Amino acid sequence: MGVIDNILSEEDFKTLHDEIMSEDFPWYYGRKVYSDDIYENFFLIGWKNTIVNGTKVVYDPNNIIVPLVKKALINAGEELNEIVRLRIVLNTTSDKNYLNGPHVDLDYRHRTALLYLNDSDGNTILYNEKFDPTGDYADSKMYQEKIQSNLTIQSEVEPKANRLFIFNGLNYHTGTTPTKVPRRVIMNINYTYNVKK
Repeated sequence: MGVIDNILSEEDFKTLHDEIMSEDFPWYYGRKVYSDDIYENFFLIGWKNTIVNGTKVVYDPNNIIVPLVKKALINAGEELNEIVRLRIVLNTTSDKNYLNGPHVDLDYRHRTALLYLNDSDGNTILYNEKFDPTGDYADSKMYQEKIQSNLTIQSEVEPKANRLFIFNGLNYHTGTTPTKVPRRVIMNINYTYNVKK
């Protein structure tokens, strides 16, 4: 786990980058991770495309994205079992770096990897606090609301093209909106893994 730069070869990353950053790549309207009110802050509205959902590939028409993501995880030494969810998220520029909202992506044991598609501001923040799926709270959002004011930062990672950031998926984390580039594009990968012996 940690941060690995140049996770894919220059050729592989260019292939992945060109597929996703193309003018023809479809984006779907999305909103802040944890907000029921889309009018709370217009800058927290983003765009996404779900590539894998519930282990099923729902969008990868040229069969480029999923194989290259798997390759990146293998290059990182991950004992990949299966990709559970893979989304590509795009945030456009804002007047300051807003937090998208601390959260965990899934309520069970998994890892999260972020593969950055471009250099950007809008750091990813990883918190020390974790969701305990065996605890007293029904879901991670309920627990997050309880501990919101007590979250402590473990690390911040700056988006950099071809950088992979891997962490325990039960750690709360968030992204921030960019101010210096037109768009911040990341791949959010949730996967199960085999424990190394």
